[in-house]
Amino acid sequence: MQIQPLPKSLAHDLCGGDFYDVYSLSGSYPFVKDNLTQVRFNDRGDRWLTGDTATGERDTYRVSVAENTAKCATCVRDLRYEERLYGSEKTGRVAYRFLIWVTEARRGQRIATTICEREEASLFSKWRADEVQVFVDGQGFLTWTRPRFGYEIAPAALKMLRAECKRRFGDGPPSPECFEKMSDFPPYFWEYARDRGFQATFFKRLDE
Repeated sequence: MQIQPLPKSLAHDLCGGDFYDVYSLSGSYPFVKDNLTQVRFNDRGDRWLTGDTATGERDTYRVSVAENTAKCATCVRDLRYEERLYGSEKTGRVAYRFLIWVTEARRGQRIATTICEREEASLFSKWRADEVQVFVDGQGFLTWTRPRFGYEIAPAALKMLRAECKRRFGDGPPSPECFEKMSDFPPYFWEYARDRGFQATFFKRLDE
């Protein structure tokens, strides 16, 4: 695996082997070429992708999972050292999932699920993340709302989604104003959110 030297800020908690353990996928997916997979840190283009929502120091990294000479999956992560937590009134360390993309030919094989499970079980935990947050748009509304991922809706996003559900589909019963969690929303609403180009942030605590 081609792993760039870690930034000093990350090297306090992690090493290159931690990234190798998570993103070496050939044992589960024989078509993946681990020796060609790349991990790059703090690329200016990726910093632009993650926007200006981070309030403090952060390290951004991109993983390009290789299949022969092409990529079969890409993910971009922000490791934010002092960020607002949605599960409490505090600030803390946030592992922010900005992007995960899998080629159409490899979708349906749980590559994204495998990566996410490994990240939470080892990399994010070792880095001492308090929360995982994920940027959601498009197809993400049909993916990250699945119960197995365990996400909750950030307060500002919840308010917006309640209002949109009420405006488009009426006041119930049950009333969207009473919705508190993913499963309260009808499945067809997430299809509507995808088709209308909504954006939202979901989160989960890692200490639960």
